[in-house]
Amino acid sequence: MGADKPTWVRGLPILGSVWLTGAIVDRSWFAVDRTIPGWDQADYLTGAMNYWRAFQNPEWFSPSWWTGLWMLSSKIPPLVYISTTPFLNLFGTGIEQSTLVNLLYSAILLGSIYGLGMHLFSLEVGLWAAGLCLLLPGLYKLRLDFLIDYPLVSMVTLSFWLLTLLTIEKKADEDGRSSSGNPSAIANSRRTSRLFISLDPATLASFCLLPVAFGFALGLTLLTKQTALFFLLTPIAAFAFTSLRRRSWRKLAQLLLGFFVAWQVCLPWYRTNWLLILTSGKRATVDSAIAEGDPPLNTLAAWVYYLKEIPLLISLPIFGIGLVGLLLYWKRSLVVGHWSVVNRQLQRITDYGGLRTRGYRQKTYRSWWYSIRWLLIFWWGHISSVR
Repeated sequence: MGADKPTWVRGLPILGSVWLTGAIVDRSWFAVDRTIPGWDQADYLTGAMNYWRAFQNPEWFSPSWWTGLWMLSSKIPPLVYISTTPFLNLFGTGIEQSTLVNLLYSAILLGSIYGLGMHLFSLEVGLWAAGLCLLLPGLYKLRLDFLIDYPLVSMVTLSFWLLTLLTIEKKADEDGRSSSGNPSAIANSRRTSRLFISLDPATLASFCLLPVAFGFALGLTLLTKQTALFFLLTPIAAFAFTSLRRRSWRKLAQLLLGFFVAWQVCLPWYRTNWLLILTSGKRATVDSAIAEGDPPLNTLAAWVYYLKEIPLLISLPIFGIGLVGLLLYWKRSLVVGHWSVVNRQLQRITDYGGLRTRGYRQKTYRSWWYSIRWLLIFWWGHISSVR
């Protein structure tokens, strides 16, 4: 029975244990912590309380009630406030009770990291990546505060994971590679990727399911913070450019469907508060960066900023473990060669390490490099957007 389960299902018990361990550690910290919340935490709690009061007597079919609801938070999108409301109803109103919502966002973050690692590399990489998330100093500090930062990390990661599933279809790639050398199979594969789908219900459902999920996640991400789009803009642009270059109209249609769903999800709040969003955008980004002393984008200090922050955000031991693991994975997949004299002639001898066949090693290396390149695209977009 266990062998028949999909690969991602087999890792769920361990992933659940990772989440539960983090939850126990976090709640134990709150049990002994007696510090007074800072101004930011108190301000966010006030915002959540405003939505909590509004949902005490909802008027679901009243347009004026919905308009008033969206205006309760005119500068900051309301997803964190709204998602905190059920926890305030169940466990009471207080700063510690409000931080329970971070358990929800921890589940979203760990699940997304697990999905990314498994889809781009392997099940083991996904589980290790999720486990390391609990140890990152830059993250566990955020988990202990009721702020927008931790939910923003979780929602951006969720959107990026679903975009990755939409971009990199492992089975399709494997099928295409297995048919290498067969011109007819390659031509049929390319033709299928460029054509639209048929209109039968099963095919239509498979075509719409993932783009709708991505669009819904993207819409919720934009309801977490407006600037979340900057973190995803570069990989989305890379996806669109690659689809255009390959004339994959099916992929472009899926991306447009995702945008349409995202717009419908976040439209009510943005339509109500668009004027304040436009007027406060520069102050919240450019002006605040200048006030905080951030280096300008055209300086070297801006581009090496995160290299200097590695000890605080990741810690050197975890960074070293991740880097060594990445290099070992690359070395296992790399096909190397050396020059040798054979029959009095200098020839290049290919070394496969005695592990697998040449086709397997080359396929693994291509998959490794494609995954790393995709992550680097996201990393570059992240660095560019925050600097």
